[in-house]
Amino acid sequence: MTIEIALIVLLVFLGLITALILAIAIQKANNARLKYKHGAARDYLMKRYFDHEKVKLPVSSRFFFNAFYEVETQIQIEPEIRDEIIKDLMVSNYYHYQVKRLQHPSHYVRRMAVYYIGSLRHPEAMKLLEKQFYIEKNDSVRFFLLYHLVESMDQSMFDYLIKTLRYNRSKYPTWVFALIKNHFNRLKPFILPYWDSKDKNVEELFIYLA
Repeated sequence: MTIEIALIVLLVFLGLITALILAIAIQKANNARLKYKHGAARDYLMKRYFDHEKVKLPVSSRFFFNAFYEVETQIQIEPEIRDEIIKDLMVSNYYHYQVKRLQHPSHYVRRMAVYYIGSLRHPEAMKLLEKQFYIEKNDSVRFFLLYHLVESMDQSMFDYLIKTLRYNRSKYPTWVFALIKNHFNRLKPFILPYWDSKDKNVEELFIYLA
């Protein structure tokens, strides 16, 4: 190996090392920035709604959403306080952004939109998800919608749910059967009219529930 080639190899190696160090530094900076914003949003939520301090949201409403979900999984929020938080979340830019994303071509993006909207458990949000349920074509998104709508399901929605099983060859029916079984007492009145049905998927549902 000549000196020139060895020098080139060394320079390439040093360049790669430098690029790696720079990438790590950038990643650490991004993580620190996100951690700060998450913390700032959580502090805002606690001060604004629990301590009733007059403070302004220091970060985007996206972080406000995430702070709310984090807090709600950790503590029991009083209904009055939750209603106040939900009221503000539903007029935020990020909520309207997620509503638009229900029509996004990517099923992953639509699932995330369902998650954000459904977790609010607000009647207006549930109506949006119900409307999406009737037009959704992707199995995973449709099931995600059902997961959030099961507690507000009526006979009409259940009848449509049965229809979605008839032309499906994926694992979707099995997912739905499990969901129905887990909420059997809630859905029993809607299931009984199908007792004498000869539909193959309905028969499989009853076998699953047995």
